[in-house]
Amino acid sequence: MTLFEYYLQYMTRICEGSLEAPEGITLTETDEVRRAMELQQQVGAMGIPAFVRACAAAAGDEIPREAYDNFSMDDALSAARALTEQAREEPKEPEQKEPDPDAGKHAFEVFLDCIALDDGLVQYLIEVLKKKDWQEFYKLSRITTKLDLDPNEFLYWLGNKEQYAPREEQVCAAVMDVCLARLAEEERMDVAAALLSGDRKTFELLRCEAPELLHRQAKASMGLWGSSSPSYLILQSLDAANELLADYPEKLQALLPQLESLRRRLAVRGWELLSGEPLKVTLCPKGYGYTGPEVAAALESGGIYPEFYDPDHVVLMVSPQNDPSDLRRLEEVLAALPRRQAIRQGPPPMPRLEQAVTPHEAMLSPWEEVPLEACCGRISAAGALGCPPAVPVVLCGQRMDAAAVEVLRYYGFHRCAVLTE
Repeated sequence: MTLFEYYLQYMTRICEGSLEAPEGITLTETDEVRRAMELQQQVGAMGIPAFVRACAAAAGDEIPREAYDNFSMDDALSAARALTEQAREEPKEPEQKEPDPDAGKHAFEVFLDCIALDDGLVQYLIEVLKKKDWQEFYKLSRITTKLDLDPNEFLYWLGNKEQYAPREEQVCAAVMDVCLARLAEEERMDVAAALLSGDRKTFELLRCEAPELLHRQAKASMGLWGSSSPSYLILQSLDAANELLADYPEKLQALLPQLESLRRRLAVRGWELLSGEPLKVTLCPKGYGYTGPEVAAALESGGIYPEFYDPDHVVLMVSPQNDPSDLRRLEEVLAALPRRQAIRQGPPPMPRLEQAVTPHEAMLSPWEEVPLEACCGRISAAGALGCPPAVPVVLCGQRMDAAAVEVLRYYGFHRCAVLTE
């Protein structure tokens, strides 16, 4: 077996659960597809030889030294290309021949499809283009498309690809061009590379380090494209939902007794619940010895995602689309939590704050985002609330004091927008 075949074998065993992830690989996703993507990203960072060596050690396998010595990225790319072509092949029928999935595609599109099979290859292509290493580019193109693609023509095609796209994509491409130009001016090529590759670093760099154009004004800028016209996509989705709603009243009547029975069983176990909306299960976890985030984390580990949670409450929304197994899983996860000593601490009292400037004036004034500890005495540039619709702790234009900071910290705030001094 080649090293690449060992690599595929271990990848399959880890995804199936028959082999534990080796040292250096940490998997947190429970969904099968997301778990495979998470594994692929970490293997790309570790490298195929190191990954195979770690898996062999964990499985107690002996891999010949020759397999490591004979490994090359060219072999891996060729094998990936062969697997892609094999996966795309469909059984041929004499009367109906399946169309070639690459038929009508530009050679550059086929090239990108092959590169996109592995995050490591995407990163490698970006490095090749940044260094203008055309010999490596030719090697990649020959392995993936069996053609000598011109790198300059590829870059021109990639840079002008949006001209053939629908209007919405052209608008997005124009925004991207402005962002990349700004990043180039600021010599932040690491952020530009992350933006192009689409990896996790994209979110981290763009949210925390990218220019003001991206992470401070993006939402307001996108609002310029808003419209009061009806969304026909939403209207069509409502029409499509009619079939699901045809027997909704009967399903609803069958669900309500199940929910009420679930609430009674949880109450018997010692869980405090709020009454109110019949299709919601609202827990008050502090009486059971837990905070809202702790219970939410336990639920999410079991594949259950609350609609909302804060230190004092966990809200779960149920619908007739949930089957009884969903309710059983919810009950099982909560039953697995051992009861602890009740938490008596409640939320701090809501502050009464001075309205220093009008909301209109505050919204139009220069502002900055500062750590919560630095907000005392500063004027809020935006309302601070946990989950809308809700009662805001601080209104736009109010001067924050120590009591406001305490309440914001209790509800998980770490930074706030305040007017520039």
